[in-house]
Amino acid sequence: MNVSFIHQDLGIGGAEALIVSMASSIVSPEMSSKTSNKTSNKTSATNGGSNVAIYTTRCDPSHCFSQVKPGGLLCSCVERRGTWIPCNLGGMGTVAFSNLRVWYLGLCLAVDVIFRGRKCDVVVIDVLPTALPLLKLLLPSLPLCFYCHFPDKYLVRNTVNGVQVSKPSLARRIYRYPMDKMEEVCMSSADVVGVNSEFTRGVFRDAFLGMRDVETEVLYPAINLEDFIPPKGGVGRKGRG
Repeated sequence: MNVSFIHQDLGIGGAEALIVSMASSIVSPEMSSKTSNKTSNKTSATNGGSNVAIYTTRCDPSHCFSQVKPGGLLCSCVERRGTWIPCNLGGMGTVAFSNLRVWYLGLCLAVDVIFRGRKCDVVVIDVLPTALPLLKLLLPSLPLCFYCHFPDKYLVRNTVNGVQVSKPSLARRIYRYPMDKMEEVCMSSADVVGVNSEFTRGVFRDAFLGMRDVETEVLYPAINLEDFIPPKGGVGRKGRG
C-alpha cells in the first residue's frame, strides 16, 4: 500500500499529530527496507511493501514532532514543496494562501505520479480540501480521502462556548464567502470523508448542507500511551474530597 498525505504545515498541533500517527502506523519502527525514491535524492520509508510520503510546505525541525525531525522515523517520508509560497502578506490573506499551498501540494503529487513514477494507491488530505478536485481531474482512478477535524468556515468565528458573540465586518464576510463555498465544493470530490467525533459529524452536516447525504466515517485520533510520563511511584495521589 502506497499512501500519500497532504498537510500544509507539519507543526505540533492536533492535526499534525493525526497525520504523524497515521503515517507511523504504516511505517513500523523496524523498517524492513528503504527503497530509492525516484522523485528526489531522499529515500521513502517502507515496511512490508508499504510506502509513505507526506507532502507539506513547512516542517521546521525546531517545531515539529520527533518522528519527522532529522533522523526520525518519518524523516525520509517528508516532501517539502512550495516553501516559496508565503503564509500571508502583511498579516492578510492567510486563508487564501493556505488554500493556494494545499492546491500546489496536490499539483506536485500529481506531477510526481504522472511524470516521475511515484507509486500511490490512496491520498489522505486534511484541514483544507482544495487539492481534491485537481487530483480527481488528473488522477481519476486514485481514491481520495479527506479528514475533517472541524469545518474551516467555523474556525474563524468569534464565539464563546459555541455561541457567536460578534459578527465579522462586511469586508471580511465578502472575503470569506468564496473561501467557504470552495471548501464545500472541493470536499465533494472526496471518495471518503472522515471526522474525528460524532460531534464533528453533526457540525459537518450543519456546516455543509449540500453534503448532508454524504456518508462520513468517524475515526477517533489515536493516543500513544508510551508518550505519557507515568507518575512517580506508579500511582497518583488520592484526592481529599
